Amino acid sequence: MKPFRKALLFTALLLVFTITNSVPTDAKSHEKLTDRRITHGQVGLSFYTVVGGVVQEILKREGYTVNLIEGHHAEIFPQLDRGKVDILAAAKLPSGHAKHYAPVKKATFRITKLYEDARFFWVVPDYVPADALASIDDLKKPDVREKMPKQIVSLPEATGLIAGGRRVMEAFGLNQAGYELVAASPAKRLGVFREALENKE
Repeated sequence: MKPFRKALLFTALLLVFTITNSVPTDAKSHEKLTDRRITHGQVGLSFYTVVGGVVQEILKREGYTVNLIEGHHAEIFPQLDRGKVDILAAAKLPSGHAKHYAPVKKATFRITKLYEDARFFWVVPDYVPADALASIDDLKKPDVREKMPKQIVSLPEATGLIAGGRRVMEAFGLNQAGYELVAASPAKRLGVFREALENKE
């Protein structure tokens, strides 16, 4: 890691800790700073685990002891405001997690972007002809509706993808077209995906 980037990271982390504790000079906060302990809030999904692992490794190499707290975004974001979590490396802003970020915006400090132009998206298998289904609007075509499963299986209830998915359902009129957005556990979602592939659905 380059020296400038390293300094920026540490400055930001300290600001997050200071801002999220109402009296940062009290004994508890002073002990935490001098002991170089950081509480990392990690969202319990595989792709966030990868990012979180990189962040934790960098902190450990710089001498920090990292305490890990896992949960959904709806569980982790409020803990930033209460000083229970010092850093969160899993926020899609300004849109994806805006609802969770708004209540803690004034109590936190944004460090840096991990990805540029990250998007939520839905996918279909490559055996679905692109000339038949190439956009969300195409889901409403009569011939597509006849062949497509009516349940769109997404991530768990508290995730940004399910919230964004509901906005898409409303904006494109997919509920009226007979589709249903279903929140599911990773295991159930993977099972549905495998079954659909096997059946060429």
